[in-house]
Amino acid sequence: MKKLLSVVLAISILAVFCVSASAAPSNFVESPSVGKPVQLLSFEVEGKDCIMDLVLTNYSERNTLSTAAREKLEGAYGAIVNATDLTALNTDLKDLASKNKIPAEKLAVSDLFDLSFVGDCNVHNDHGKVIIKLKAETLKNFVGLLHKNGDKWELVSGAKASGDTLTFNIDVFSPFAIVVNTDPDGSGTPETGDSFPWLYVVMLVVSGTGLAVLGITSFRTRKEH
Repeated sequence: MKKLLSVVLAISILAVFCVSASAAPSNFVESPSVGKPVQLLSFEVEGKDCIMDLVLTNYSERNTLSTAAREKLEGAYGAIVNATDLTALNTDLKDLASKNKIPAEKLAVSDLFDLSFVGDCNVHNDHGKVIIKLKAETLKNFVGLLHKNGDKWELVSGAKASGDTLTFNIDVFSPFAIVVNTDPDGSGTPETGDSFPWLYVVMLVVSGTGLAVLGITSFRTRKEH
């Protein structure tokens, strides 16, 4: 019986860890890029004399970046997690959410990635804007695209999502965050990507079983004495 109790309690502890691991980080729909990496489909440079190649790095691949670039991307992640809500990062996003009657607390980042370039275009002004097309499975209920330019967050003007394709143009490269509405129908149940309620149900059932076994064991022990 003691062995059975130990097994039940071990499963209960494991269930608790599973729930914790599955929880979405604050202001994110779910952990960025996990199983759903953003892909670069194409890009076009306005400056015809600029020769470059564009590199997209998902947050889950950040360790492949240089130390400086990785720290910028991790800094962007931290800023998102620590914000009271996403509108605190940028007033244009706040105005956009207000215009579309989206409560600030319903906004979340569905993906975070870095864009950088390699090539002979060392002076940004030489290449003008770069028209970028991305593929992302996390564009459902797209609201806007945030770009961390230095210490400031900016809302990318004209960013458009169609199906799983995102198109925008930019002349500065660094971290980008896709912002979506987690509660478009106003039901009050955002799609967070968490495993709730199933893991919570399992945890409660297993924990209840453990308590029941413990109670039966205690009762039998008292009865025998």
